[in-house]
Amino acid sequence: MHKVCSVIISALLASCAFSPAVEKHQRYARHCDMYTKQLTLETVPLEGHECKDANNAEQCALIVALGLPVVTFVVSGSIVLIGNTLHWVEFHGSCERGAVNEYVRSFKQTLAEE
Repeated sequence: MHKVCSVIISALLASCAFSPAVEKHQRYARHCDMYTKQLTLETVPLEGHECKDANNAEQCALIVALGLPVVTFVVSGSIVLIGNTLHWVEFHGSCERGAVNEYVRSFKQTLAEE
């Protein structure tokens, strides 16, 4: 009985999945036209997950409650991390306020002063 209660509590607490989504507020949109978009990680509630086989109900509930959120967090989190890294690189490499353009501008000023 103790195992069943712990599985049910776990299922209720962790019954969600994660997915990448485009951030609604793009910080650099006013300053620079970019191809990439800033991403965020959003939660999606899991509904209708049924464990029909009575013999494996505990195992099924455990997989749905713990396995699916962990897997979707790792996969979707990796997508968001890579996407935001590309977005950061694009901003700093191609936008006027980016670090690369600031460095080039500073370097040109140094050459002009000499």
